[in-house]
Amino acid sequence: LEDPTFAGWQAAFDGTDADSTLTEALANSVKYAILTMAVALPTGYGLAHTIHRLEATRPRLASLIDILAMLPLALSAVMVGLGVLIGLLRTEPDLLTRWWIPAFGHIMLTTPFVVRILLPAIRRLDPDLESASALLGAGPLKRLFSIRLPLLRGSLIVAASFVLAISLGEFGASWVVVRFGEWSTLPVLIGERLARPGWNPLMRPAAYASSTVLLFVTMALFMAVERFRPDGARGEF
Repeated sequence: LEDPTFAGWQAAFDGTDADSTLTEALANSVKYAILTMAVALPTGYGLAHTIHRLEATRPRLASLIDILAMLPLALSAVMVGLGVLIGLLRTEPDLLTRWWIPAFGHIMLTTPFVVRILLPAIRRLDPDLESASALLGAGPLKRLFSIRLPLLRGSLIVAASFVLAISLGEFGASWVVVRFGEWSTLPVLIGERLARPGWNPLMRPAAYASSTVLLFVTMALFMAVERFRPDGARGEF
C-alpha cells in the first residue's frame, strides 16, 4: 500500500519484523486479562471480606492484612515481574515454559485494586439482611449468592473492569516474564516495535496502529461497563 498509515496497519497485522502479529498479541492480552480477572476477583473479595470480619474483633490484624494486600502497589511493575521470574528460577524453573506464567504479575498488580474497591462496599452492607436470612435457614453459600453478591454487583463490575483494563495495558511485569514471542501481549509488542532501530520506516506506524487497537479495546470495555451504571448514579455505581 502506498499510504504509510495503511502500510503501518498492514505491517502490524502481518507481524513484519516482530515476534508476533497484532491479532496474536491481542488474543494473548485478552487471554491473560480473563485469567487475571478469574483469579484476582475472588482473591480480592476474600481478602476484603476477611479484613472486614476482623475489623470488629482484631483491628490490628485487619490493618496488617490490609497493608500486606497493598504491598504490590509500592513496587514498580518491573520489580513485580522480576520477583516472579527470580522466584520461579529458584523453585520451579520448568514453569517458565508455561503460557500462563505472565498472568502471575498481572494478578499481583490487580488484586490490591479489587480489595480497595470491594472493601468500602462490603462495609456498607446491612448485616441485618444476612442475619435475617440465617434465621430463616439460609446457609453460608445461599447467603453469599442470594444476598451478598447481588448487593455487591455494581462494585464487582467496577473491580472486574479495572482488572481487565490494567491487565490489558500492563507492560513492565509482562516484559520481564515473557520468554517467547508467541506470548507477547499488545503492550509488549508495542514496546518491542518502538525499541527497534529506525531503519524500517514502518516500525513506528505499526506500533501506533497496535496502540490504537489497545485504546479502542479498553474504551469499549469501559463503555460496556457504563451500561450497568444505575440512573442518577453520576460518578458512582
